[in-house]
Amino acid sequence: MSYADKVQSPAARLLFERLASTNDRTLTSYLSLLMTSGLTLWSNPAIDRATETSDFNFRDFRRRPQTAYFIAPPHDKIRAIAPLVRLFFSDLLSSLHDHMPGPDEPWRVMIMLDEFDMLGRMPSVTDSIKTLRAYGGHLAVVTQTIPALDKIYGEDTRLSLQGGAGIKVYLAPSEQRTRSELSAAVGKTTHRVVSKSKTVGKGPFNGINISERNEERDLLTEDEAGRLKPDEVVILANGQHPIKAWRIKYFEDRVLKPIFESQTGPLPAPDPKDHQLRDVRGDLDRANHRIEQLAAKIEADAQKRSRVRAVLPADALRAMVKNSPDQPAPAQAAPTPAPSAPMRRRRVTMAVQADKLLRTSDDAVEALRSAARKVNGIVPPPDDDAEPMAATA
Repeated sequence: MSYADKVQSPAARLLFERLASTNDRTLTSYLSLLMTSGLTLWSNPAIDRATETSDFNFRDFRRRPQTAYFIAPPHDKIRAIAPLVRLFFSDLLSSLHDHMPGPDEPWRVMIMLDEFDMLGRMPSVTDSIKTLRAYGGHLAVVTQTIPALDKIYGEDTRLSLQGGAGIKVYLAPSEQRTRSELSAAVGKTTHRVVSKSKTVGKGPFNGINISERNEERDLLTEDEAGRLKPDEVVILANGQHPIKAWRIKYFEDRVLKPIFESQTGPLPAPDPKDHQLRDVRGDLDRANHRIEQLAAKIEADAQKRSRVRAVLPADALRAMVKNSPDQPAPAQAAPTPAPSAPMRRRRVTMAVQADKLLRTSDDAVEALRSAARKVNGIVPPPDDDAEPMAATA
C-alpha cells in the first residue's frame, strides 16, 4: 500500500502521486527543502496529537462570533514551537484574505499576537497589516522593545509595520531607544519662558529687567517617557493628538467587573475525554494498519505455498496416480523419496515464518481489542442493554 492510498485528503494524495513520478535529483532538492521547513516539529507526539483534529474552521470566524485561544508554553520554550505558531496565524490570515466578506459574514475578526518578537519572522503579518481591515480583520501586535523588532525584520520593515498600525499604545518603556521613539512620535510643543535680570547700581542703572519668549520642547521628553507610572499609557492614533491615559483593570472597573463576574459555564478548555479518545483512535488506527499489513503478508505467503505445491506433488496427487486404472498395480509400492536438504531447510523456514506471522497477528488483534476496551471505558454504552464496542478479527 502506497502513501497516496493511506491519506484521506485528495490534495495530499495528489502530492504523493506527483512525488512518485519525480526524478531523483528534483526529489532530493524537495526533501532538502522539507527538512528545513519546520515539519520536524510533528515528530513530537504531543504536537502530533494536538494538531490531528480541529473543532473549528477559520472560514467561520466572520460568520458567527467565537474565540480561539492559542496558548503557548513559557518564554524559554516558545521558540521551540514558533514554526507551529507561525503556521497557525499564516493560515488564519490566508483564510481571511481568500475573499471579501459576504452578506453572511457580518462579524469582524480581532487577532492579537503577544510576544510578537519571540515568534520569529512572520512575513504574512507584515504584508497583510495594511489590507486586513478591508477583509474584516484587525491585527494587534505586542512587543517588548523596538530593537527586538529591528533585529528580526530590519528597520525599514519595522517602520512599515508601524505605519500600517492605526493605533499605537506605549506602556512605560524601559529601553532607551524605545523612549526616544516614543518621545519623537509624541511630537513637540511650545511654552513661554520668562527670564529676569537685576541690575545693581546707583541712579537710573538700578532695576530689574524681565523678558519673555516662546521655546520649543518635546511634549514628552525621553526622561519623562521612562518615568511613566505602571498604570499610565500613551496612545497615538493616526490624525489625532497623542493621548495620555490610565490603564483599565477589569477587576476594578465598575463596567467590566460585573461583566467578568457574570460569566458562567466551563472554561474554554477541551474535554479530557477528547484527549483520551484521540489517543485510543491512534491505537485503533495503528492496530488496523498492522492487521492490513499482516493480511497482505498472509496472502503473499499463501501464494508462495501454492507455488510450492505446484512443484512438489501432494499425497492426494500421488494417491490418485497410484490408484489410476490405466496404471498397473505395482507388486510393491516404491518408497517416497526423502526431500533434499535445501528443501527441508526451506520447509522449516516457512514453518518458522508462519508461526511468527501467526503470533504477530494475535498480538495485533489483541491490541485492537485492548483499544476497543479503552473506548468502552471512556464512553460507556447509553444503557445496560446496549452491547459494548468489540473488536473482531
